[in-house]
Order: sequence, then structure tokens, then C-alpha cells
Amino acid sequence: MITSLKKLYEYSRRFIVSFLIQFLTISAYSQTNLSFSVDSSATDFSDGLFENTYIINGDISIAPPERKITNAYKDNSLLREVYYLPNGDYLKIIGADFWSSDEKFFVQKYNAQGDSLSKKIRVNEDKYKHSRNSRMAIHQSGDFAIIWESHDRKYEAIAQFFDSNMNKIGENIRLNLEDNSVQTNLNPYIFWNKIDECYWMFYSLGSFDGGKNIAIKKFDKIGNQVGEQFYLNPETTLKYEAVESVSQSIGNDFVVSFNGSKEPVSSYSDIYLKHFSKNNEPDSDVIKVNDDTGSKMQVQSCVKWNSSDGYLVVWLDERNASEEGAYNVYGQFFKSPFTKIHKNYMINSLNSNFAYLPEILANEDTLTVSWLSWNSKARIYNTYAAKWYLNTSMSGSYISSVIDTKSEGTKYDKIWWENENIDSTRIRFQLRSANSLSALYNEDWYGPTALNEFYSDQTVKTINRVHNGHRFIQYKAIFQSGDITKNPILKAVKISYIKNQIPKKIVLLQNYPNPFNQFTTIPFLVPYKMQVSLSVYTIHGEFIKEIFKNELHADKYLIPFNFGHLASGIYVYVIKGSHFMATQKMVLVK
Repeated sequence: MITSLKKLYEYSRRFIVSFLIQFLTISAYSQTNLSFSVDSSATDFSDGLFENTYIINGDISIAPPERKITNAYKDNSLLREVYYLPNGDYLKIIGADFWSSDEKFFVQKYNAQGDSLSKKIRVNEDKYKHSRNSRMAIHQSGDFAIIWESHDRKYEAIAQFFDSNMNKIGENIRLNLEDNSVQTNLNPYIFWNKIDECYWMFYSLGSFDGGKNIAIKKFDKIGNQVGEQFYLNPETTLKYEAVESVSQSIGNDFVVSFNGSKEPVSSYSDIYLKHFSKNNEPDSDVIKVNDDTGSKMQVQSCVKWNSSDGYLVVWLDERNASEEGAYNVYGQFFKSPFTKIHKNYMINSLNSNFAYLPEILANEDTLTVSWLSWNSKARIYNTYAAKWYLNTSMSGSYISSVIDTKSEGTKYDKIWWENENIDSTRIRFQLRSANSLSALYNEDWYGPTALNEFYSDQTVKTINRVHNGHRFIQYKAIFQSGDITKNPILKAVKISYIKNQIPKKIVLLQNYPNPFNQFTTIPFLVPYKMQVSLSVYTIHGEFIKEIFKNELHADKYLIPFNFGHLASGIYVYVIKGSHFMATQKMVLVK
């Protein structure tokens, strides 16, 4: 009996020494100095991957909806005032434009390369000479209609319908039959409404001194009038109204741009919009586009939707003109229906502000704005253009450059970030990691505990154990806004980690306390993701119990257990995982 107690004491003494050594080992792991990766400047962020995000003042935010692709450039080969058919061919009106008043004017078809595909077809009849301000709209079948004004005898709005083979359907139709008092320009405009399958024809009625209101008539595609004449703004307080452009979205709502004046003078005017729902109902009052407060002339507006739910309005504006009679081209982006994106901005350069007739060509989200500019020395008009990108998405992401910890035994600690607290916005994070760059780019993104989760507030967050043991790590920041006028702003991101914290194989450490009376804790370290089991045996190798079994990620683990049901003695605990196995002894004393 005395001999047995001496042996037990000797084992206890040895295990106490062993425990102290192992305890110091654990402490060494946990007390290793933290390393930090910090991104907090334009230089830090610049090597990352931006998706609808960009750097502004050293921070990251959702990219502005409107982005200039090119500065203004001269391109006299650019097609203007053409009307595209569904197959890519186009129609062009020859004569009766904004500048000239012609006794005869024509329409002709061309292919995409500019080769003529038809002879010239005369549009106006002899009784409607002195034609000008012609516009066209095209039906999806290729049928089309042209509207213009004639002032041979008095100001008249005239229309002509054509089939897809360019054959006239009927004769010229006079629109303003109800009002014979028109004494000034009618500014006619036409567009094909895909919802009610009608041409909408706009023209101004009234006298020059008394102001003008915008009348509308609807016709089917073969020239039959549908319904009665009505007014765009039946209760308007504006004077000198004139429709200048209409654009319909892929959702079939449409917006009308027109100019008008609040004062009983025509020496200046503003640009206005009216939005119609896909049910052809006006869903708001008119809104003023130009944001100046002075008495400046704003005219010749054009509006065009992009491929999503935003649109651009451009117009001629006397603001910042170099001399009287000169105009600049201004623009304003909108998100449907009337949310302004930032402020008005000038599109042309200050040294070319004799601009006229701005147009917009839409190609998905790219909008090409073109205009004419008068060259007084050569006495010709040159064509200028600038390209813009409009994307009204209110979300984006940023993937950081790769963080290299220089150690495959890295234990990741915390992630935290700094951003401006802006209402209706948020920034969330995910992480991915690997031991090689090729593997990293194919890894899944993880949140705090699982895939498809996010680190979702600014407080310090413990990094998911799945990343432990990996040398390389990246973060992804996901930006979201509920208001297009507000953007989330990310200022800094910090990740802390401990190098060489994770071993290359399983390390089974000494339990503590040891010797113990009833409860003890078994510590071990796992080098990478694997299935791990922990079992207890007698000193003679007899199996007692499997006390733990689970799939674990690389990390340090502490397994507490109650051995109160066992007798005093020396026991062996065994850990198994992947191709590794390790054993340790412990002393239970009651």
C-alpha cells in the first residue's frame, strides 16, 4: 500500500512538472503579440476590386450613378436626327428641320452602314408648303408617322402616316382644327406609346402674346384619331409651353420634357418634366429641371431613359455663356420618377458654348450626348459629343487586396471597421482564406459562423475559426443604400491575427488541473479542418469512453469533462484526427 502511494506521488510530481511546461506552452500561444492589417487610405484601397464602388477622398463608397466616360470630343461623322428601325436600319428626314422652312421635304431609308435603301419619298403635299420642325416616331412593325408644322397660310400642325414599305397611308392630316387663332410656332412632337398602341401627337396652341398650352391628339398606326384632343397640363399656370422630347422606359412609363415660363414674357423659360405611369396616367405635378433661380433662357430639351430606371435630361442653357446669344449644354440625371441625382452640370466645355440642338443616343446604360457647335471662322456647325454612364443601382462591393500573413499557422482574431453613420445605408463584410493564392480565389465567403452570413455592424467581431491555419485572407465589403441620394462611406478596415499560432499537426496538451479530483480540462490544437475524437483509456489500455467527437477547424480547443464516476488512478487520453494521433496521461485523486 505504501509502495503504491509512493508511485502515485511520483507520478503526480512528474505530471505537475509536465503540466507547468504545457501551461507555459499554451500561454505562449495566447500571449503572442497581435499583428494587424489596416486599410485606411486611397493607397491601401487602390489595389482592391471595385464593383459599382469607387474611392472618394480616400474612402470607399457606392459609385455615383452618373459617370463621365469621355470628355467632349468633335465627331462630324456622328449620326444625328435619325430614327432607328427594329432591324438596325434607320430613317432620315431630309429638309423641314429646325433651321429651314422648305416647300418640299422627304424621308429616306438607310442601312446601318449609311447606304440608301430607298428613294426619297416626299412627305408634305403642295398645300402645306413652308414646312419645318419635323419629327418622327416608329412603330415596332416598321410603320412610322411624321409630324411637322406648316406656316404657308397660318401655323398648322400636320401629320403623315406610312407603312413599313414606306408607302403613304392616306393624305396629310391637319391636327389643330379646333383652334384657328394660332399665331406662333406649334413646336410639334410625336411618339409611339407601346401601352395604348397609339401615336401621341403634341403641339402648342394659343397666341404669342397670350401664351401657349400643349394639346395632345392620339392616332392609331393607320391614321385614325382615337378619342378627343386633351391637354398635357390642363390647369397650368405656365406660359409659352412647348413639348421638346418624350422617352418611354422598358417598364413603359414615360416622361415628357417641355419648356415654359412663369412670367408673361418669352425672353426666358425653364425646363419642366411630366411623368406618366404605365397606365398612361400622370402620376405627379410638373417638376422644374434646371436648378438656377435667375432669368435665363433654357430651351431645346431632350430626355432619354437608360436600360434601368434612370433617365437623363439635357438642354441649352444661357448660364455661363460667354456672350449674349450663346448657350451651353446642361444635364440632369433622374431616378424614376422624379428623384434628382445630384445637381445640374455643364456637359460642353466653356470654350465651345455656341451650342445647339442637343440629342441623346442610348445604348443600354451608356448615354451619348451630342450637340452642334457654331464655328464662326469656318462658318460651319461641328458635331460634338460626350459619353456618360448611368447606373441607378444602390448597391456595390469591394474586395480587398490579398492580406499575406507570411504564416500557414495563423490564427485570426478580430475584424472591425470605421464608416460614416448615414441613414438608410449599411456596410457588411465577409471573409475568405486559403494557403495558396490559386485556392484563395476559389474559396467561399464566410460570415461570423457560416456561409451566406455577414459581419454586420461596426463593433469588433471575432473572426470565424474556419480561416485559422491559413496564410492568405481577403475581406469583401458589401455596400447598400435605401436612398439614391445617400451613400454609405467606408473609411477604414482592420484585421488582427497571430502568426504561427496553429501547428502543422495535432498538438495534445496536458490536462489541467492535474492531478485533479473530479473535473479537468483537456486542451489541444488542430492544424486544419478535420474530424477529431477524444477518448479515455485505463493505464492498461482498456477503453473507457469517447468523451468528444466533432469536425473542427484549425484552432486551440479546451474540452472540460467530469471524471467523478471513475476511481482514483492514472488514465490515458487519446486524440485522433485525420492521419494524426497523440496521447497524454492524467492522474485522478479522490
